Amino acid sequence: MKNIVLFLIKSFWLTKGKLFLCLISALISALGISSVIYSFEMTERDFKENFAKTNPVDIVLHLDGVTNDLLTDLKQNKNVAALERRETLSGKIKNNSGNWMFLTLYGVEDIEKPRISTFDIQEKKATSGNWLFIEKSCAQFVNDIGEKLEIQLSGHQSVTFLNTGKVHDAGLPPGTMEQAVYGYTSLKNLDSLVQFSEQRFLVKVKPQSLTKAGLQRIGKELAALVKNKGGVVKALLIPPPGEHPHQNIVNGISFLLKIFGFIISILGIILLSLILITWLHPQISNIGIIKTLGGSTQAILLSYFTVLLIIIGTGLVIGLPLGYKVGQLYSGMIAKIQNFTPVKTMLPLKMHLLAVAVSFVLPFLVAAIPLVNASRMTVQNALSQVFHIPNRALFKITQSILPAVSLKYGINNLFRSSVRTVLISLLLIIGFGLFITGANLKYSIKEDFDSLNKNAYYNINVFLKDTLQGDLAFVEKLPFVEAVSYISRTSGSFRLQGQAFPENSGLKLLPPDYVLANSLLISGKVKKDCHNCVYISMKYQSDFKNTALGDTILFNANGEEKAYIFSGVVKDIGTGSPSLYKFNDVKNRTYRELAVKVKDGFSLEMAKEKIDTVCLKNKVEVRAMSDATTRRIALENHLEPTMKIIAATSIFTILVGLIGMLIAISLSLQERIRETGIMKALGGTASNISKLILVEYGAVSVVSIAFGVVLSLVLTSVWGNILGTLILGSPIVALINVPYLIISILLLLLILTSIIWLYSYTKVKQSSNALLNQVF
Repeated sequence: MKNIVLFLIKSFWLTKGKLFLCLISALISALGISSVIYSFEMTERDFKENFAKTNPVDIVLHLDGVTNDLLTDLKQNKNVAALERRETLSGKIKNNSGNWMFLTLYGVEDIEKPRISTFDIQEKKATSGNWLFIEKSCAQFVNDIGEKLEIQLSGHQSVTFLNTGKVHDAGLPPGTMEQAVYGYTSLKNLDSLVQFSEQRFLVKVKPQSLTKAGLQRIGKELAALVKNKGGVVKALLIPPPGEHPHQNIVNGISFLLKIFGFIISILGIILLSLILITWLHPQISNIGIIKTLGGSTQAILLSYFTVLLIIIGTGLVIGLPLGYKVGQLYSGMIAKIQNFTPVKTMLPLKMHLLAVAVSFVLPFLVAAIPLVNASRMTVQNALSQVFHIPNRALFKITQSILPAVSLKYGINNLFRSSVRTVLISLLLIIGFGLFITGANLKYSIKEDFDSLNKNAYYNINVFLKDTLQGDLAFVEKLPFVEAVSYISRTSGSFRLQGQAFPENSGLKLLPPDYVLANSLLISGKVKKDCHNCVYISMKYQSDFKNTALGDTILFNANGEEKAYIFSGVVKDIGTGSPSLYKFNDVKNRTYRELAVKVKDGFSLEMAKEKIDTVCLKNKVEVRAMSDATTRRIALENHLEPTMKIIAATSIFTILVGLIGMLIAISLSLQERIRETGIMKALGGTASNISKLILVEYGAVSVVSIAFGVVLSLVLTSVWGNILGTLILGSPIVALINVPYLIISILLLLLILTSIIWLYSYTKVKQSSNALLNQVF
């Protein structure tokens, strides 16, 4: 056995190219598998060390009529672990470029030691007068610590604050992605500036790891307690238990990591098998000779396994550290999305052992198949493999169907080893399919956003602090305003038939003149004359997955429950908190939101500033504003990491496919050295012989690209559905970028044909004597 192992290692060493490619394939396989394992473990660790340690809020109560007795009873309730007042104010802040940005200002009861939804003060200076801390992800937008900040809170003139520090709040999405700034100050400071009509409290419950239904039950009990004590619950909100604000993006990227990690692993394993087949081909006759001289099947198999272990082991030595590095890069990207600080400590030993075990077992089991088959050959079969005998049935079919001799020769050569042809086809199909899928998804998302902007009539939403009556003529008369619609909103909760606990939400009442295109409905149709019809936000689709159009929705407002008809789903991407929508038969008498249509050619940023200024001048308090451009930028920021992962993986898979093609051509030429030498001796030129190879592998390329296109259509539809639902809340409609597809096919065919012709030409340009001498 020792002599056989040494012989195999020597034969590998003589073909250093195959040895190198084998090691690369083993490395790719180990990299793909270990990167998935390390990435998930690191992101889970980062989540526990960042978000979970913030003691995230379970229930948010907006109360009126708060008394000390009520607060005492709430704190002493058997289900309440902690209660803390935390106010939020919307406004805008002037950034270091002189432009206004959206601001959320938090008033904290004990800013040095918050107990719920905690944050870390990373840097601070003395606090006096109007001061605030800035969340670290937003620090790049504003003036440095120690400098003044110009802030305008809703309904107030501009106020100067002093930037006195920096905090890290792992419970909030990064301001860079939201295009917003988060500020923190004391309740005392905030109360001196603003009079609150109601108070906002964070509640942490005692039972841990409760489901949403469990939190709803506790919330209902707390609401009853508040009512019995003479207080009023203005709103009761329950954030998704244990989920980060950007959990949807993380879920989408995690889905991609699983898929692409699996695909990369498969590609590595396929490539390793292909190279081993290439290596085994000249070994088959040697196996017959070794068995003739008394070598046993077991000794040969163990010898080949020893070499395979060396190859996979070397791949692990290099691939596992690279997989660990990929895990760090991935967890760092996820940490950036979630506003986390990546944990730098080493992973436990058991995770490294798991990565080693899985990265070793999978490629070994797959790669062992051709080794087992080769070692089990009888002496007669092994020696007969020296000469190529085509499949007789296939030979007859090709002889009768194919007109040209070059086609007959090329197609028959493909089936010297049907396994090899299938493997190279799989590499090209997967590589090209993923490449086009990435382009299609990017194109589909762009078209989806363009369609949303085109079909959404209103491009600015103005949210007011107070409920108003009467038209705002001073807004309607602004020169850039084309139309204004006045929207009323009723806070309450909805539930479906048979649902135990209601879902807190709001019902937006749309006036008859409100423009809502049917193209903005994911399902259903706009029926303005149906005043009992209700449309839901796309973010509620998971709650309505078992609800059909026409079913009943029960909406409760101020203790009165009404039945409505579920009539459709509105595509309201990036428009704030999800709501229900209903058309009124008459103009709204009261309202808290304006939908503004700005004329073409006017800047939305300028329009927002003018609207805010004129509202302030007329003593109308604006709580917040959003516009179509800012919403689109934020959505594109959310999807950017996903697109980068798809693009990088697509390019990688194409390269692996090209490597596999070169390996297959190399083996094919090696098999037919004798034939090539005879052709050249009979007058064939290197150019003519290269054209035969081109016909052969050009056919494989064309068929593989065709199947790759079909695969891309399926993947675009499936992944668009999954990614859209995970990240945006609605499936992405699968579209094909036809010009890009055609150009990609032509370019890939040009690259493949060029590589095939040039590579084969360099191999067969030797003299006939040199080629025939290699046979012996």
